[in-house]
Amino acid sequence: MAAQAKRATRVTAIGNGYGIRDWDDLRLLLALHLAGNFQGAARLLKTDQSTVSRRYHRFELALGAKIFERHGKELKLTEPGRLIVERAKSVEDLVKELNLNLGALDVLPSGTVKISCTEGLASVWLTPLMGNFCAQHPDIDIDIITSHGEYEIISKDADIGIGYTRPTNVRLVSRLVGRIPTAVFASASYLEAREPVEDSAQIRGHDIIDYHTHHFVLASARWLDAVRENNHVRLRTTSAAVYVAAVRAGLGIGVFPRFYRDICPDLVELPSSTVFDNEVWLVSHEETNQARRIRLVVDCIARGFDRDRQKWFTNRAA
Repeated sequence: MAAQAKRATRVTAIGNGYGIRDWDDLRLLLALHLAGNFQGAARLLKTDQSTVSRRYHRFELALGAKIFERHGKELKLTEPGRLIVERAKSVEDLVKELNLNLGALDVLPSGTVKISCTEGLASVWLTPLMGNFCAQHPDIDIDIITSHGEYEIISKDADIGIGYTRPTNVRLVSRLVGRIPTAVFASASYLEAREPVEDSAQIRGHDIIDYHTHHFVLASARWLDAVRENNHVRLRTTSAAVYVAAVRAGLGIGVFPRFYRDICPDLVELPSSTVFDNEVWLVSHEETNQARRIRLVVDCIARGFDRDRQKWFTNRAA
């Protein structure tokens, strides 16, 4: 009993003298709360489990309060822990808001601009456009983050997004910059071994290449229905480059933007009722899109869509 009383006195004394002095302590608690265990928190913090455990127990001892209770392998917040984590989330939100506001204050057009875009559009259209931009603005670096057409802006993963749906978040500024008409394509070698395709009904019996990004695009629902009804899905991939390579190699048919007639003239466009249009939205954050470097990139991309609208983003003519 005497030892326990001595230990309790020591914890109280340390807790009263230390408190929370380091933002890293709060980040540690937020990671533990989000992951629910030490191993998951270590992955979030990019460190090892023993370091997380050691830091947590040292913080808990210094604070003089129990933050989590173990339920099997899962960590559950105590009442003091809940209070601290709620305040920590508020601090984290404030830091993010401050960083966003500070990012909008840059005066010189320099630094990095991050753009979220689908792999296919990024490789054949956006990258060449940014090549010309960087030649004109050597102090601005471009970071292209490939996505499925969704937006990675709120988490500060990107400054600009190019996607296929209109964002619903009121803090995002969006503009409809074009539409991408699509068509079904196959290689000449694939078609040589098949019956001639003269209408969409004849496509259903063919081998299909399934591209993961299509599953994130609402407009592609009719094509996905055809994929699900077909027992001949020969290859599935998350990569646009692999998708194109598979169709060109004759493994099966696939859906591409119609501008692939010019990019891959060896491919043959097939008749199909499953063709769909993707709306293309240019999106930025209201609190950062006035930063000069970001504004320059947004305006460059918008001009690119205007310049290439007839050839790339509206022309449905056969």
